Amino acid sequence: MDGNLNFEYEVKAISSIGRAKKFVLFPLKEKVNFKPGQFVKLSNKQGLGRPYSICSPPEWQHIEFLINVNVGEFTNYLGKIEVGEILNLSRAAGHMVYNKEEKAVFITGGTGIAPMMSIIRHIALNKFEGEFYLFYSARTLNDMAFYEELLSYSGIGIINFVPTLTREKLAGFYNERISIDMIEKHIKNLEEFTYFMCGKNQFVFSIRDKLIENGVDKSSIKVEGWG
Repeated sequence: MDGNLNFEYEVKAISSIGRAKKFVLFPLKEKVNFKPGQFVKLSNKQGLGRPYSICSPPEWQHIEFLINVNVGEFTNYLGKIEVGEILNLSRAAGHMVYNKEEKAVFITGGTGIAPMMSIIRHIALNKFEGEFYLFYSARTLNDMAFYEELLSYSGIGIINFVPTLTREKLAGFYNERISIDMIEKHIKNLEEFTYFMCGKNQFVFSIRDKLIENGVDKSSIKVEGWG
């Protein structure tokens, strides 16, 4: 790229999902290369920005982000932008990368679903065979991004989808936070899987510690946390 670390993308669509917004961007010229599960730094022409996980799989031409807006300086900016805005994307980074593991468990809450969507879409597009579980927590069904898409993946056997709502009671959903007890109800041989977790630090690291206590090797757990 001749030393240029930024890729220019145009915002083509913006939609609301609960308290978050989904942004769909298309490259003006060169497309950023990334692996499923990685993130990029998203910034404006003034240099204001911060890193966000990518929702879309590498196979797509466009790129998607799911972002809680109005919770910081740059997210306040994103909450006000319109279609047609030009944003810069950095090179991709991050260690929570899917490497064709045949047994994987994805554990997340809220907008932490973003990198999991990149991975699950990648698995679906490439028709990878394996045993995959998604434990996904949201406050309400309205906050549960990509719910219908995830249901479709579950319906055709790509993933085992375990949704839970913490502030709403609905049939077919757990009404509690994700815990090691919940995970063990669905997975008996915990140590055979690779774990991908994304969410607030207290949430993901508490589950990580419980998994290790239950015989899972630390090297089999990939975590992205914040806060």
